[in-house]
Amino acid sequence: MVTVIDKSKVKKEKKFSLPIVNKFICCCCMPLKSAIGLCTTLILVLFFLRMVNIIKLFEKGVDILSILKFLAYLITCICLLLYLIGSFKKNVKLMKPLKYFWIVSIIAMIPSLYNRYIISTTDIMDDNIKSIFKEQGEQITDKEIKLFKMALVLFELACVIFILYYYYAACSYLYTLEEEQREQEERREMEENKFIK
Repeated sequence: MVTVIDKSKVKKEKKFSLPIVNKFICCCCMPLKSAIGLCTTLILVLFFLRMVNIIKLFEKGVDILSILKFLAYLITCICLLLYLIGSFKKNVKLMKPLKYFWIVSIIAMIPSLYNRYIISTTDIMDDNIKSIFKEQGEQITDKEIKLFKMALVLFELACVIFILYYYYAACSYLYTLEEEQREQEERREMEENKFIK
């Protein structure tokens, strides 16, 4: 004997959730799926370039922090790639690793942000910056060096803020897909129950 459960009488557990993002701020003219795909690709390229930069630094010497940063970026790139594939195929299982491992990328960016801050507040690297500009045939003042270093810090901070917002939007899109799939399963079950009756 088959018992049919009236879904309206079953209490659904309420989960805590943040508001859903319908439009991605950076690509507000695009639908969320396309914007997430574009930003995922851009972040994937950014992290890949950071990995290449770390590999170049390995030639000068290997330290544990560089290895950890490289591994963090590698894990994040794999998660981004899986998320990108999953978003095109609407496969939630492929997208979920990003939800759990994204914090690794944030942690990997903190030392870089800290280094930029230290460089901007001290005279470290001033001579290197002057020599780079001198090689290009340009003169740079101390005030311009400070502005340049502060711009580096602001750029790094903007990257962290963007990545945090991206994580929020990506999880929001993932949540939307999960809800759509859950609703489809419920409809399918209801149709099967009608057929059984």
